[in-house]
Amino acid sequence: MSWQRLYNFQAGTKINSGQVNGEFNQLINAINTLDSTKETPTGAQTKATQALADSKTWAKGLPSILMTRATSIQAIAVSTMTKVIFNSIDSTLSVNSGGYNTTTGVFTVPEAGTYLINAGIQTDNISQNSAVELYLYRNNVQVCRLDKEVAPGLTSMNPSGSIVLVCAAGDSIDIRAFSNQAFNVNTGAISSITQLA
Repeated sequence: MSWQRLYNFQAGTKINSGQVNGEFNQLINAINTLDSTKETPTGAQTKATQALADSKTWAKGLPSILMTRATSIQAIAVSTMTKVIFNSIDSTLSVNSGGYNTTTGVFTVPEAGTYLINAGIQTDNISQNSAVELYLYRNNVQVCRLDKEVAPGLTSMNPSGSIVLVCAAGDSIDIRAFSNQAFNVNTGAISSITQLA
């Protein structure tokens, strides 16, 4: 199976969050497809090799792609800005993926450049009118709010977002969650960091 980019992002051009989310959602679907296939190790290795080749194409040939996911539930305390820990690196879709600490949830930028950073979480049930917010921090300073969702009723939510960010070597990047209600980040939360230039 082969995946292709939906958009051809170029340095210096404006992109909207819908385009980035479309690319991110397509990548998540590709990962889920790989996860759901029950194949012999040889078949799985073939798919992983193809996914890596496709990922390099997505990043314009630059071999720096990091895919992480949460494989355990993480509690977020009420009104407390908390780092989201994506505690597993997806080795089937990551290329030259050093720099991410699966214990602290911090990505240390290996080299200066422009990076596409995506993150998405799923919550357990949130009470009506409660909000869940997702933020990106660089060097412990808030850069932006990636998303904010307000529960229309008792429901789970899926805040997600993306940003293209120029980083210096050694910058530390992390994703944080905040809510006016305690909640859990469920397994399956995912992030990706792709060097664009």
